[in-house]
Amino acid sequence: MLIEYHVGRDAVLQRLPAGLKLLVMCAAGAGLFFVTALPWLAAAVLLAWGLACWAAGHLRFLWRPLWRMLPVIVLLGLFTGWAQGPMAGWAASLRILALFGLGLALMLSTRSGDLLVTLERALMPLQRLRLLDASRVALACALVLRFVPEIARAWQEIGEAQAARGGGNVLQRIEPLLARMLRQAEAIAQAVDARR
Repeated sequence: MLIEYHVGRDAVLQRLPAGLKLLVMCAAGAGLFFVTALPWLAAAVLLAWGLACWAAGHLRFLWRPLWRMLPVIVLLGLFTGWAQGPMAGWAASLRILALFGLGLALMLSTRSGDLLVTLERALMPLQRLRLLDASRVALACALVLRFVPEIARAWQEIGEAQAARGGGNVLQRIEPLLARMLRQAEAIAQAVDARR
């Protein structure tokens, strides 16, 4: 069962077809990797989060996912900055923040069932060529989109548990986070296999 993040409100973004929203998100996400100028990436972040705010209808729907995901974004930016230089670190952080905003806008404005059906239809030509099973790949893609907020939630829960035990730094959260994500990934893989 997919976690439902859809906000049921009568807005233009909610009424747009799931296929169109998914296509625009994929194109914008791919395009972001060709953008290196920080001002353009910052504009992409503002645009993505503006769409997420429009989809949510209220900022209170956005604070929690952003707050949960922010440490992960900062860590990835710091690691990239250490490996490739400060400008690359800023670019990576802005790119991920923009992608997260786009994904959140898609999840808030699209029902899980609509997203699943759209992905399955889009992949059907590849199934006819016997390259893949459209329903299984669609389910996996939809789960990936829904998995990002779960990573952020797990990160926050691990931090709260460490604080309750008297401390722990950011780096000490990584191992339990990876262990939890691997367990969830295994459970999802078993669920996908059960659909055969």
